[in-house]
Amino acid sequence: MRYLFGFLITVQLALSSSWSDPYKLGRGQFERGLYIQAIANYEIALRSAESPRDRAIVLYCLGVAHLRIAQLGVAEQEYKQALDLFRKEGNSVELAVSLGGLGETYRAQYRLDEALAAERHALAILKLLGKSESHEAGDVLSITGEILNDQHRLKEAERSMREALAIEEKTLGAEHADVATSLNNLGAIELERKHAAEAEALFNRALAVRRARYGAEHPAVASTLLSLSATYLAEKRYAEADETCRRAWETMGRFLPANHPELTKARIEMALIAHESGDRGAAIGILEESVRSADAQPLTDTGAYAELLSLYARYLGEAGEKEKSKQFRVAAEEMAKKSGRAQVASSTVTLTELEGRL
Repeated sequence: MRYLFGFLITVQLALSSSWSDPYKLGRGQFERGLYIQAIANYEIALRSAESPRDRAIVLYCLGVAHLRIAQLGVAEQEYKQALDLFRKEGNSVELAVSLGGLGETYRAQYRLDEALAAERHALAILKLLGKSESHEAGDVLSITGEILNDQHRLKEAERSMREALAIEEKTLGAEHADVATSLNNLGAIELERKHAAEAEALFNRALAVRRARYGAEHPAVASTLLSLSATYLAEKRYAEADETCRRAWETMGRFLPANHPELTKARIEMALIAHESGDRGAAIGILEESVRSADAQPLTDTGAYAELLSLYARYLGEAGEKEKSKQFRVAAEEMAKKSGRAQVASSTVTLTELEGRL
């Protein structure tokens, strides 16, 4: 399983005094994993930002922050607004970066074809600008690798991720946060390919970078711990898997909303560990508690809910509760249909339009 966050491009800009303070405060809060607080300050900055480019930058940062707390519809609209402003202002690199963020949002919504199209569009723009070896291109390639992994195109995913990692290490240095993200993403691909030892080494490298940058208490650190837990489970190291998973879940709970899909996925991981280690009653108990919690505070990600219900139905069936199992299996199928609904993204910019401005 993969529980990945993605990227935040540092935008270099000259800040106007009217909005610089809340913007910088928001950036500092985002860096510490305080996403909800960051959003509040970005919204203050947005009200004070006067130029279209300033507004676009704040909208982009709002999109990144809303994506982190899984408010995907809001993030999509903010990225699109930023794209429109960057396009009108002719800010081509920022436009490509925003396309990358929009594609990451589509990925989180299970709109994988649209997500891949957005990343390829972003890469085409960067290539046209002569920036195909830039750190922006590395970040877009990293997201592209995640999408290809989701599509089970593992060789292509690995190739894209290794290219991203090479570019980021060259342009940003081995200890940069974006390098840690690509290490984490590459580890997820290797785990999908059943290369558990290599995945573990990559996750540990990512964990070392993230801990050095953020400290032990941060949602990005928790994300890598959760990935590492899945590796331990694959290697049947159940005690280590459970301890690591619970540490990740507890850390995430201090930063993320109660209905966040990452918390649900951590609970699913706990149930898998309990089940595979032989404690099937505990596995059902974990999932039952998670279902009740989701009923009280509906999830923002129907895909995570569908996975939760599907596993719960399976374990109930194994325990002989056939009718209850059928009930939850049907609910899971309905949720899966909702999360996989076909959607068409509107075009934001064409290469022809871009070429006309260069």
